[in-house]
Formats: sequence, C-alpha cells, structure tokens
Amino acid sequence: MSLIFIDGFDAQDATAKWVSTLGAAPSYTETPRYGLGSCIKASTSSGRLAKPFAAAAQIFVGFGFKVDSLAATHVLVYGYGDSGATQHVGIQVSTTGQVQALRGSTVVASSAAGLIVGGNWYFIEVRATIADSGGVIEVKLNGTQIINFSGDTKNAGTATTFDLVSLGGATTMDNAVAYDDFYLLNTSGSAPQNTFLNEVVIQALMPNSAGAHTDFTPNGSATNYENVDEIPPSGSDYNASSTVGAKDSYGVANLSGSVGTIFGVQENMHAQKTGVGAANLKSLVRSGGTDYTQPAVALGASPQWYGAIRETDPATSAAWTASAVNALEVGAEVA
Repeated sequence: MSLIFIDGFDAQDATAKWVSTLGAAPSYTETPRYGLGSCIKASTSSGRLAKPFAAAAQIFVGFGFKVDSLAATHVLVYGYGDSGATQHVGIQVSTTGQVQALRGSTVVASSAAGLIVGGNWYFIEVRATIADSGGVIEVKLNGTQIINFSGDTKNAGTATTFDLVSLGGATTMDNAVAYDDFYLLNTSGSAPQNTFLNEVVIQALMPNSAGAHTDFTPNGSATNYENVDEIPPSGSDYNASSTVGAKDSYGVANLSGSVGTIFGVQENMHAQKTGVGAANLKSLVRSGGTDYTQPAVALGASPQWYGAIRETDPATSAAWTASAVNALEVGAEVA
C-alpha cells in the first residue's frame, strides 16, 4: 500500500477521520474548489487536524488550499516524527506570496514571490524526507516545481521517519486557510500511487439505494441506506446487527464530472458497539457481483471512523474505472 489516506471533506466528518484538537467545530461553508462537495476551514485559530500513520521514510502530501489574504504568514501543513512529537518539515505562505519550506520554524527554501494571491485556489504537493544532510523538500504548485531543496530537514528527535501530518502548525490551524482534496502517500507500493499524483479531486459517494444485502436492522428510517446517507453523519439513525456473518450494503451515487485516473477508493465506516463484550466489524465493498471485505476491526463503545483504501478494483485486480466505481456497493459485515 502506498496511498495512505484521502479526504475531500465532502462528507463533513473530518473531526472523526483526523485526530482533532480544534477549539470549535470546523466550517464547511466556504465555496470548494470547482464547486464540488465541501471544503474545510477552521472556525477559530485554535487546535489542529492531525493524521497519524505508520512510519514512512518518504511521504507525498497534496491538497487544494486558499488563503483569505496575504496580511499575515499562513502555515499550511507540517510533517512530524517520533510518534508525532518532533516537528520536522513544514510549508507556509509568506506575506509576499512566496511558498516557503520549513525545518521546524526555520525557512530553508522559498519560491519566487507573488505566486500566491489571496482568495484564489491552488493545488500544492510536497515530497519530503528527514535527514541531517541530504534530506529532501520538493514542492509543486499546480503541477509546476517551485522548490527543490536538499539539505538538513531533521529538526530534532531521533527517528528519520514521518508518522503524522497536521493541517496548520503544532497547535494552531489557521482560520484564514481553506483546504480541499487532501491526499497522503508513501513510496512502499507501485506506480502510479507512489509519487506525485498531480492535481486530484476527491469525491464522497454517499449511499443512495439499498444494495444486495439488507441483513442489519434499520433504526430511524425503515430503509437501510437512508440511515447512513446524511452529511454530516448522524448518530440518531443507524443500522445494527449482532449476528456474525450478517451483511448490509448500499448503492452509492455516481462520480461527478469528467473522470481521469482513479488512484484509489477509500471505504469509510462509522461504527460502535452497543453493549459489553467484544464486537467486530468488517468494511465491505461489492464489485462485479462479489463481496470483498477488509480485516475485522474491534469496535469501541463510542462511534469511531474506520477507513481502508483499495488502490485497485478487487474484482479485476486492475485500476478502478469510473463504471466500476459507479456500480459499487459499500457496507459492512459482522465478524
């Protein structure tokens, strides 16, 4: 696996998918890139969204962003090591419209001035490694390389691997910055998901019909998919089962607009157990008339997000096609 995580913020559930320390619920009301779905913006400049992951020697991060103005410097993203304790590589936008690469809080490389204008959307991508010498920070803006730094990228600590990425700085997510279409990958897999993906759009495909399996008991609406189609997710209606092997699946909305390469499909499951004792659940996709499940996860007493990415269609072992995604069913199986 090389594609680790994606979030288009369309489902408006970022505080479940990310480790959130935001002081107030984020806003999804900003007009998103290309007018599709939603984007995210902090309501106040406090806290952050962070994503931990398995340690990786090299990472690629890409996302759309828009700053309100250049009246102040805006920190966009940081990569951390040592179990999220050491801040290493960061990217910020200066008051002169430069994109700047950081080691800790030290600027180590800058683009030309005037590349960023307040109120405009851009797509930025970062490749980074950690080292006292020979570390790398490569930055692309809308597909064009603007920074290619090699040198000291190790701020402190002991590990030379990344294990956490945050939107904003160590404690603050800038409420003058909107984000959209975020991806994170390492280089453990194969092409094309092990290098810059270039500009991408991420779409949340919500359930819109009953699938082949309706084993769970609906609570709220009598129709199973209507209990899991809200944006943002609701805890007041849900589907439930305690029978091992029971499955529930849902058809999803079609992809919007012109579709190019599909780098992966991320299964998003919000689930919890409702009583004492172990409860396990598998996320499920149904492609080509066959069910495919991920390894079982142990549910907690509070709702949690469980996600898994499939870079290829399990029915064909080849890249996803738009028609295959449009015909997909998603769901869960009690394990």
